[in-house]
Amino acid sequence: MHLTNIENLKKYLADMNPKDREVFAKQCGTTVGNLNQLIYVSKKCGAGLAIEIEKASKGKISCNELCPGVDFGYLRNQRLMA
Repeated sequence: MHLTNIENLKKYLADMNPKDREVFAKQCGTTVGNLNQLIYVSKKCGAGLAIEIEKASKGKISCNELCPGVDFGYLRNQRLMA
């Protein structure tokens, strides 16, 4: 089954123990509470946090999924062209 948007983040965090969730949140520059708000309160994920989540999850959670209104493809292409 292919999960989309916030569901991937929800499953990713659910597979962790509480200590690992804290470490992951810290790697993202946020808190577990803020990540929970993204999942359960439908708080909008900013581009910066989306990038940090993608980096901390080693690409398992895509910033494109978390923040679909941002054209990350354009930014990636700009970096390659520079």
